[in-house]
Amino acid sequence: MKTNRPTPKKRAGKKRQKKAVAPLFTEIEGTPYTGVFNQQTWALSKGTWNESRRNAKAWDILFETLASKPFEGANELPVGSEFHSYILAHKTMVKTRKNTWKVKLEGKKFKLAHKEAGSSWSANSTARRNYLIKVLKETLHELEMGHGQAPSHSKTPYNAGNATGE
Repeated sequence: MKTNRPTPKKRAGKKRQKKAVAPLFTEIEGTPYTGVFNQQTWALSKGTWNESRRNAKAWDILFETLASKPFEGANELPVGSEFHSYILAHKTMVKTRKNTWKVKLEGKKFKLAHKEAGSSWSANSTARRNYLIKVLKETLHELEMGHGQAPSHSKTPYNAGNATGE
């Protein structure tokens, strides 16, 4: 089958040098860690947020979108690598116009496991479940002790009066 794609030109005599890649595994406070140390930003394309009512005060949520890290060298993992995380978050919404809402999702993300393409998960399902139970118990304890972040309805997270939502 013939394609309309141009054929790549070969560079005569020049070899591409591989960029130095940070090791995938390191330690933080004695615990093995893979990932970003301080902060990361993802560029999200338009996604879809679905909510299904579970009961009078609870909803099941699903958000799906494509994401990319738009800066050079951001992710050297092979295609097919996966991460499994659990997110505890607050979702706040402010109506800015007739059919427009400014939505903010803020919370904590806990990495449960990872795997590179073609390999197995770094933790089995039992270990992931046990770690998640530990995280939820610690979060509950923090809230009970008054140290956790409870939803604050006394202030809005952004200027609700700005009609552009910025």
